[in-house]
Amino acid sequence: MKTLLSISVCVVLCVIGSTEAKGIPSYITLCKSKDPELEKCILRAVDAIQPHLKSGIPELGIPSLDPLTIPFAGLEAGPTFNASFRDIEVYYANEFKIDKFKLDLDKVDLDIGITFPKLRIKSKYAIDGKILFLELKGSGPADGNFTNVHAEVKGNGRRIEKNGKTHLEIETINVKGDYGKPIFLFADLFENQEVNDQTNKIINDNIVEIIKELEPVVNKVVIEIVQSLVSRVFVKYSFDELFPK
Repeated sequence: MKTLLSISVCVVLCVIGSTEAKGIPSYITLCKSKDPELEKCILRAVDAIQPHLKSGIPELGIPSLDPLTIPFAGLEAGPTFNASFRDIEVYYANEFKIDKFKLDLDKVDLDIGITFPKLRIKSKYAIDGKILFLELKGSGPADGNFTNVHAEVKGNGRRIEKNGKTHLEIETINVKGDYGKPIFLFADLFENQEVNDQTNKIINDNIVEIIKELEPVVNKVVIEIVQSLVSRVFVKYSFDELFPK
């Protein structure tokens, strides 16, 4: 989930106005820094790029988003809970919707609202620890289905000089996610299939509370990944390349 949100924010930032940079596809709209309707221009650019996200856009470093493949993601909540997920496949990530987009170039402030109508996430998991009243220890295939996942992402940065050019640098990012009430299936938590099925039922009956318990950790990882992805764009392109006059 954290990687999905990061990729979505990076997609929006990549199409802001980088068509003057070498290798950017021609179907991406050029949005000028002085455009009085800059935000609307960016949203039109996102609409233009979205049909291409299913197969990916190598020129922007954007992989296929259906499925989006992620080698590994880890989640640690102190000494009592540890989970890792490998060979992750995310489906329908390309169908995201931008609900809100606000950009202040003078203050370098960004405020984005993103919704995924549906998501399916398959992986190989390993869990060891206690969450709420559940003692979980096992590994195997995992399958999760989400509906109406929403995230609010706010960022603040500054302008810096690098090699005679002005670049943007992200200083802070805050993320608030609403993951709804997903349904998970963890195979092989226990050797006894009846116990395994019952444990999955308990997990799904309490999934809202479980997500709430892990939310601070998830949001922290989201922030780190978003900041890393956005920084790649801002290091590669100067302010004038991203926002031509």
